[in-house]
Amino acid sequence: MEKYKYLYYVEYFCPHEFKRDFERAKKYEMEKFNVVLTEKDYIKDGRYYDTFLISDNFITENQALEFAKEQTKKTKEEAIVRAGWFSYNEFNELELYELDKNYFESFYAGGENE
Repeated sequence: MEKYKYLYYVEYFCPHEFKRDFERAKKYEMEKFNVVLTEKDYIKDGRYYDTFLISDNFITENQALEFAKEQTKKTKEEAIVRAGWFSYNEFNELELYELDKNYFESFYAGGENE
């Protein structure tokens, strides 16, 4: 068994997570500071990226790219394809060992971002 596998995965926007997290943050801001949190401020503070999910791993780049394109068509938001070296942990589950910092593909609404 090889020690590391080079695999791809996709970080993609999840509208349900966004709505849930935004509502939770809005309630917290009102209770704690008596301030109405706007969606614009929520996004500006960077909490938007907390509502991204991570896909299962893909063996081929094409599989990951197609998954990203499909997600962006559905959500009209960004999806990011990343890659890295994975290894098996003590529970025999794959986990990211090292991110490939040279690989990054970004999609928006079914098309590749520049």
